[in-house]
Amino acid sequence: MRTIYKYQLDDFREVLASYKKFKPLTVQMQGDVPTLWAMVEPEEGEIPNTLYQYIFIGTGWDYERSNPRGFPYVGTVQPQNGLVWHVVVEDEYEEDE
Repeated sequence: MRTIYKYQLDDFREVLASYKKFKPLTVQMQGDVPTLWAMVEPEEGEIPNTLYQYIFIGTGWDYERSNPRGFPYVGTVQPQNGLVWHVVVEDEYEEDE
């Protein structure tokens, strides 16, 4: 069953655990916390232990150097500290055919 899950992103931890079928949808601030929403499709009995990398890229940073593996852009967050972060997330989701 496809379900939308949310993941609170630690500013620079850069890894989250989820299910094998995982598709990032958006990143937004929820209160004071950068939060990722993703479509997941857990298999029966599956433990969410597949790791996905995410990267915060600052405005004006070299995009290719900051994102060498070319992860897709998911969104931009603006915390209360005045900084602006653009978030890219590893996307390994496999669509059912």
